[in-house]
Amino acid sequence: MSSPLRTSRPRSGRRLSRVLAVALSIGLFGGIGGIVGIAPASAEDGGFDQILNSTDAKNDRTGGPNGSNLVALKTGAATDVAKRQRVLDRLAAELANSPMDCGANAELTTKIADSSVVMSEIAGRIAAATDMKTAKAAASELFPSTRVFSLVLPQVQVSLICGSSVVETQQLQARIAAGNAALESIKGTPEGQAALAVGASAAATLKTVPSLGQAATTVAALSPDKGDQAVAAANLAALNASRGQVRAVEVALDTANRQVREFERLADLAKRKVTRTTKVKKPVK
Repeated sequence: MSSPLRTSRPRSGRRLSRVLAVALSIGLFGGIGGIVGIAPASAEDGGFDQILNSTDAKNDRTGGPNGSNLVALKTGAATDVAKRQRVLDRLAAELANSPMDCGANAELTTKIADSSVVMSEIAGRIAAATDMKTAKAAASELFPSTRVFSLVLPQVQVSLICGSSVVETQQLQARIAAGNAALESIKGTPEGQAALAVGASAAATLKTVPSLGQAATTVAALSPDKGDQAVAAANLAALNASRGQVRAVEVALDTANRQVREFERLADLAKRKVTRTTKVKKPVK
């Protein structure tokens, strides 16, 4: 029979913040088994690195709708717009359902709505174009004016990771508190003291988890470059800087999770051992 001290690790969605998983689930990249447009995950940076280095993000920064004739260009642009709109809709839903707001969700929600309006306006001009020159001119504005994959998606990612890391920290703290309470009656035993020492280490690690609040608000303030290379470079630099901060949070929480699981394991053992040794033996007849 399992002990009430032992609990499963909370599924905070910290690694992908569910954003990349959502994009996969709605068919944007062809499914987990054969992902199209997503580079292999970096062993060092995980999900956030995937998003920054995906093929879609790279195309978003350097490409745009194209076609050999007017019909093909319009068809390609319509596909690009629909694909991006699906992502924006799901990102807005993710922000609305986030269990914790680090202060950037409202601004990001507004920017997502603005991106939808901009895309719709540009898509309308492309659809109404009667010649390739006019259609190409409008199509060239689509990616620089929105940067859905290379800017909006990672912006939301940072904000959601910030929120989920706060929630995960609170959950781990609650597990430590529950373990300490369960060990109260045996805290004077060697077994109890050993378990409590690991719990104290886990609590100390949680105090070192960096806050992503500033990174979330800084990244949320970025806007599409609209073709300005200096702005594009600054945006990419800011996103890359936030990647290091995300990684620091990931490492600290992974360490804390391992420590909390070990604390719960030792607490289980301590409770069971003390219970066994303190049982009253039946009198011999």
